[in-house]
Amino acid sequence: MIAQYMGQKNGREVSRGFFVNLFLAVLLAAVFTGICIAFPGQIMGVYTRDAVTRRIASGYLGIIAFSYIPIAVSTLLSTLLRCMEAASLPLYASIFGAVVNTGLNYVLIFGKLGFPELGVTGAALATVISQTACFLLTMVLFYACYQKQEFRMEPVFCLDSVGRKQYLGILLPILMCELFWSFGENVYTAIYGNIGTVDCAAMTLTLPVQALTIGALNGLAQAAAILIGKALGSGEDERAYQESKKLMRYGFGGSLLLSALLLLAGNAYVKIYQVEAPVRVLAYQILIVFAIISPIKVQNMILGGGILRSGGKTKYVMAVDGEHWSSGRRENIKNTYNKYKKY
Repeated sequence: MIAQYMGQKNGREVSRGFFVNLFLAVLLAAVFTGICIAFPGQIMGVYTRDAVTRRIASGYLGIIAFSYIPIAVSTLLSTLLRCMEAASLPLYASIFGAVVNTGLNYVLIFGKLGFPELGVTGAALATVISQTACFLLTMVLFYACYQKQEFRMEPVFCLDSVGRKQYLGILLPILMCELFWSFGENVYTAIYGNIGTVDCAAMTLTLPVQALTIGALNGLAQAAAILIGKALGSGEDERAYQESKKLMRYGFGGSLLLSALLLLAGNAYVKIYQVEAPVRVLAYQILIVFAIISPIKVQNMILGGGILRSGGKTKYVMAVDGEHWSSGRRENIKNTYNKYKKY
């Protein structure tokens, strides 16, 4: 929404796109914050039946929930900054947040520099503080960048009947798509937490690598949404089409390179951890499978998360993800559950 109206140089609609989405984002964040604070034990009970683990995880969730609203606002501000062609500023804020988080983790988890040793509670506090610091820095950087812009924003939340239809037509498919996708991921996580220590530990070992690999190329999907959206908004359809093909090529080449590195270094990576041999073997097998599917996953991110959405075709993405859920994921979850339910 913001990118297309930026391309049209329509400041009022840029304001509307930003503030309407900001309101919805904060609303959703507030709802999940309230749920996680009120029912942390019940939520964590879905993921593990171990009483000690559930108690520790519940305490962590009850604290980290306070970071949801700062994350929501930072995300929207970062999107607006990228649409204003100031993509480096969210990067600086993210780096700052990561440095603060790492430092506070060391201090609060292990009780350094005179602070008490808080363990998991310290990790949660470090996340909340670092996300809040990232949010505040993003706001400062946004204000500095905004002062140099030609257009001026005003809080616009009202929508006429045409606007409501347009926004709901774009937003609802995205919300439904992400909701069901997240639900599927959470079902997998619940299964991993209940099928056994080896399986859960092996998957946990691979998560940092998966996050780094996908995160490194996720920027292409965000770039696609902004670059193509601005081109479409300014009526340059051919440029949007060429940009789409270029970003897909970049994504495919980058994912192939990272997959090759992962296949070469995967075995060395799992040996870093002091775990049992079966855990290392299973973790390496998971990394191999991830390396094989990574190029396809990245293309889906760029096509669905960037290109199609930038043109407002969110229903197409929802339809594809819905088919993926109904034909594949649901059956995989059912089979995995039946296999391990005796545990």
